[in-house]
Amino acid sequence: MNILFYTISEKRSRDIESQAIAFAKEGHSIFLFTQSGPSALHDFFRSHKFKARYSKPVKTIFPLYVVIEMAKLVWISYRYRIDVIHAHLDPCCLIAVQAQIFLRAKVIVTRHHADALQYEASPKYQQISRNIYAKAKTIVAVSQNVKQFMVQHEGIDADKITVVPLAYYFDLYEKPNAVTITALKNLYKAQLLFCTVGRLTGLKRIDRIIEFIDKLLKEGIDCKLIIVGQGPEEEKLKRQVVDLGLDDRIFFTGFSDNVLTYIAAAHYYLHFSVSEATCTVVKEAALVGTPVVVCEHVGDFDHYIQHKQNGYKVSKTDPVTSAIMLFQEIHNQEHERLVVGARLTDTVLSFFSIERVMPQYKVLHDKVVNVAL
Repeated sequence: MNILFYTISEKRSRDIESQAIAFAKEGHSIFLFTQSGPSALHDFFRSHKFKARYSKPVKTIFPLYVVIEMAKLVWISYRYRIDVIHAHLDPCCLIAVQAQIFLRAKVIVTRHHADALQYEASPKYQQISRNIYAKAKTIVAVSQNVKQFMVQHEGIDADKITVVPLAYYFDLYEKPNAVTITALKNLYKAQLLFCTVGRLTGLKRIDRIIEFIDKLLKEGIDCKLIIVGQGPEEEKLKRQVVDLGLDDRIFFTGFSDNVLTYIAAAHYYLHFSVSEATCTVVKEAALVGTPVVVCEHVGDFDHYIQHKQNGYKVSKTDPVTSAIMLFQEIHNQEHERLVVGARLTDTVLSFFSIERVMPQYKVLHDKVVNVAL
């Protein structure tokens, strides 16, 4: 089959890369088309002899944007005789769903969010998103909680949703440099060095992590925090740090391609996000053996993280108080920290390997195109 990945990406996407390699190993021809400019993802596809094209949307009124992008997708699909389109992210899923009636190819849209839009999107955008998945014929949900939200809160037909976790060839991740890790540990030396990574939005609740650091210091525990990322809340968060007098304790790196290095240098990775579908960065923390602290009842954490066994979970409603109580107990448990981190590594390598989910994709492809793969 000819399989097209249709997405938006300004950087690498190791879940898509892993799928592409796995599909190619099964004898399929692989293509990439993005609604974004050239990126490291295109470079990766070309390095594996896959075709990769891009076309940034023109700035125009919404209906015209839809028509133009539909025409592009239809042209690409017929030009390369595409059999299956895997669409990722709402802008591309929208176009793929609208173009279905003009396509010979079968469209599979992948839903990457659960309830996040309720926190950060306008009612109009939320309605557009709901309409995408209502009109879609075949949907992949990246976690069970995504499917549950779609069925219970958006009225999407459960029969057309298949849960397939994001999965990886983990060797696509470059191992952090040991010398650089040591240098970071020395630069940010503390009894407890924390790290958090992500887009700086209200959804990620970085302000609560800053509050946690402030209170932990007042408990007499020597700690520092590295914040990796950028976003609309950045200046507000920096003001919060200054107002609390923590500019010698909390550090902003901005965007970085070396996320794994920062996480590997930390004693713990903190993730207080109020909404997730499935969190890639937590899995990346597992790759370097850094224990994670996440909120219970968020995303798919409850499915693979057991408190104090292979990770730590704090209250979703009051993560700060919960985390303070946790670290009053574990702040000097170095052996247990290493054991918990190692267990998470084993869990993630087992649960989220691309080999584990490929049978699900085989069944899905067979279902939509009626071809024995």
